Amino acid sequence: MTEPLRHGVQRYRVAQWVTGNIGARTMRAVLEHPNLTLAGGVRPYAGQSGPGYW
Repeated sequence: MTEPLRHGVQRYRVAQWVTGNIGARTMRAVLEHPNLTLAGGVRPYAGQSGPGYW
């Protein structure tokens, strides 16, 4: 899903699926990118503590 920004630029909503080292890097990249918004995430491994969705 996209949201229009000023001057016709699109803003994309991103769901984070990966955790761990790579997940931390991709989440940081999404948060720092001006055209991306973190919409939510999934913790795909049952062995991790806490809820599976955030």
